[in-house]
Amino acid sequence: MLTAQLDPWLRVTVYLIVVGLALEAAHRAYWSLSRCASRLPVSHAVRAFLMALAACIPLVTACVVTGVFCLYIDRESLATIGIRMDLHPSSCIAQGAAIAFATVTLVFSVGYASGWFRVQSSRFSGDFYKSLPTFCGGLTDFLNASIFEELIMRGYVFTILYNKVGASPAIIGSALIFSIFHLLKHAQLPVLFTMNAFLFGIMAAHCRLATGAIWMPIGLHAGWNLASASVFGLPFAGKLCNMGLITCSVDGPKYITGGYYSPDAGLMGTFALAFAASVLTAVC
Repeated sequence: MLTAQLDPWLRVTVYLIVVGLALEAAHRAYWSLSRCASRLPVSHAVRAFLMALAACIPLVTACVVTGVFCLYIDRESLATIGIRMDLHPSSCIAQGAAIAFATVTLVFSVGYASGWFRVQSSRFSGDFYKSLPTFCGGLTDFLNASIFEELIMRGYVFTILYNKVGASPAIIGSALIFSIFHLLKHAQLPVLFTMNAFLFGIMAAHCRLATGAIWMPIGLHAGWNLASASVFGLPFAGKLCNMGLITCSVDGPKYITGGYYSPDAGLMGTFALAFAASVLTAVC
C-alpha cells in the first residue's frame, strides 16, 4: 500500500499530479484523433460516431488511473470512492441532472426575458446532418468531463480527505481543489467563476456525503454542462458556443451575466447555485 502510508494531502497531491498528466496526454490524443476524424471521407453519421468515440479517451484515462490507485495502490474497493451500485445510480443521476437542467433553464429564461441573452442561428439551423459530428463530439466531451471530474474530485479526493481528516475538511478541501483545477486549465479565469466553482464543489460534496455515492454529483455536473452548452448554447470559456441546439449571444452587465465567458462567471451563476442548493436541501 504505497500511498496509504502518506499524509492525506500528499496522497491527494500524488494522485492529482498523475491523473493531471495522464489527462493532458489523453486530451492531446483526443484532439488529434478528432481532427483526423473530421477529415475522413466517410458519412456524417460515421464521422459523428468517431468524434464521439475520440472524446471518450479522457474519461477512460481518468477511470484507469483512479482504478489503479484505488484497487492496486490503496487496496480498497471502488465502493469506497462512491462507485456504489446498490444506491440506484440511474435514478440518482437522473435526479441530479433534472435539478441542474431546471436551474440552467431558469437562468436562460431570466436572461432571455431581460434581453441579456439573444438567441442566434446555430450550425443546426443551416444543416443539422452536416453539423452532427460537431454536436456529437461536443456533447460527449461535456458529458465525459462531468463524469471524470466528479470521479476525481468527489470520488477519490473526497474519500481520502474524508477518511483521514473528516467531513468538513473533505468538503472544503475537495471544493478548493476543484476551483484550483479550473484555474489551472484557464489562466484568465474570472474571479467570480472561481468562486462559483468553489460553491459548486461545496454543493456536490454535500450531495456525495448525503447520498454516500458520486451518482448525484455526476448528474448535477452533467446536467449543468449539457443544458448550458449542448442545449442553450450559452457562452463557454470566453467565446460563443457553437455546439448547442441554439447559440446565445450575451449583453448586459458582465458581473451579472458573466459576459462571453459563461453565466457561471457572473452573479446569475451564483444565484443559480443558491437555487439548486435549496432544491437539493429538500431532496437530500
